[in-house]
Amino acid sequence: MLAKLITPALLAVSALNADAHFTITAPQPIGSNPQRQREAPCGGFEMGDRSRGVTEWPVSGIDVAWDSASATAGWQVNAVLANDTSCTLTSKTNLRTLYTHATGPFCLPSVGGLPEWVGLDAVLQIQQWTGDGNYFFSCSAIKFVDGPAPPSTCNMNPGKRLGA
Repeated sequence: MLAKLITPALLAVSALNADAHFTITAPQPIGSNPQRQREAPCGGFEMGDRSRGVTEWPVSGIDVAWDSASATAGWQVNAVLANDTSCTLTSKTNLRTLYTHATGPFCLPSVGGLPEWVGLDAVLQIQQWTGDGNYFFSCSAIKFVDGPAPPSTCNMNPGKRLGA
């Protein structure tokens, strides 16, 4: 009897995880389409797309935030030059790697930029991988700039702040 109750519950959880995705909330994403989010490098959107605006990212740091539907996931936060058309993204530089064990909003405070890329068109690329082997992608148009970091807004969501 217990097995009859547990099996449907496990299947329901597995189905939710199979459709897991995330949405970048800061900086402004290039776009968001959950049905295409498995398409590298930017979830079905062009890396060079600047139509929704470009976030100026002080090299001293800026908050990076997203909302995740996956309870357990690994994350890689990367910077990539916007004109990098190589299939391996040779300019990709890892800014942070972390693992989460909860759904909902997350915020990384004051993620530093790349001083050598000041003034160049770049992309923040966030990759999510889930325990079932799925990878999801999303990007934001950015440009690294000199200057001080803005005050962090990560503390506006207590308990969800991540420091990696």
